[in-house]
Amino acid sequence: MSRVANGTKRWIGIDGGGTKTSCVIGDCEGKILATSLTGSSNIHSNPHHQVKERLLQLITDVMQKTDISIDQIAGIQLCLSGCDRESDKKHIREFFRGTKFEKKIGIANDAIAALYAGTAGAPGIVLIAGTGSIAYGLSKDQSNPVRVGGWGYLLGDEGSGYHIGQMALTSVLKSFDGRGPHTLLTTMLMEHFEIKNIQEIIPIIYGDQYTRTLIASLAEIVMKAEASGDGVAADILEQAVIEKCFIVKAAISQMKENEIPIVLHGGLFSNDRYKKKFCTQLRSELNTEVNMIESHLPPVAGAYILALQQSEMQIDQKVQNQIKEYYQPAGSC
Repeated sequence: MSRVANGTKRWIGIDGGGTKTSCVIGDCEGKILATSLTGSSNIHSNPHHQVKERLLQLITDVMQKTDISIDQIAGIQLCLSGCDRESDKKHIREFFRGTKFEKKIGIANDAIAALYAGTAGAPGIVLIAGTGSIAYGLSKDQSNPVRVGGWGYLLGDEGSGYHIGQMALTSVLKSFDGRGPHTLLTTMLMEHFEIKNIQEIIPIIYGDQYTRTLIASLAEIVMKAEASGDGVAADILEQAVIEKCFIVKAAISQMKENEIPIVLHGGLFSNDRYKKKFCTQLRSELNTEVNMIESHLPPVAGAYILALQQSEMQIDQKVQNQIKEYYQPAGSC
């Protein structure tokens, strides 16, 4: 670290996913001073030169917005999807080799950003349930992180939005064939896709360039059908809840912490009715009270918190309050 006083030092946090990458810069007291946004930074779904350009542009952008020099940057924490393995991190480090940022970069998986956005840097498990699903846990010393699920839509992602949407499509087609019960999902999906016959859904699904996200978006329709009393939709959501409980229970069994909090993150938990179903089911299966946190802070705030931690800065209540003031207060379910 340079000899610049802490009061003028700055920390940068970056959270990169499959669709967008967010960046914030802040001081040692938790005050966020500027933000920036760009496209996906997943090295497995984007050309490496493009990811490099995007990351460098984000850092440069927030530095320019706050009019600071490189000497004032105490740390830059990248929390990126597709960065689980050391080989992935090596690729990212190469992006910064020979640059003025090289010695200031930290690299971690994006799940840590989501976790710390809920726990403010404390140990815990984050359950991410959006297009995909994964549970990621960290202990106090951040050693031996626990990962359960997250194997992608072809090999896993049980309980995810994609999983729910896929089950909905399968159920509708089985109903059409006479192999399954009648379901409101048939009419609702026909209205959604503006088709007159459910068979017309086949070229839509197989011909869409973004099939995975398209199918995952149907989870919202399943939730509406369940709220309207549809039994098939209810069964689909019940199965998704059970699968997510399996994921969390497996993560808990591998953690050595006591009374570890569970952070809920992802689009599926934005539905209060569905979130309540999951919380009730998990508490019932664990047969104990569990501290489940729904963070209203974005994951990039967690990346910023991790950046502060890496410089051994204390994340006290004052720092947490400063960050929360910039966003929305966090709540629990």
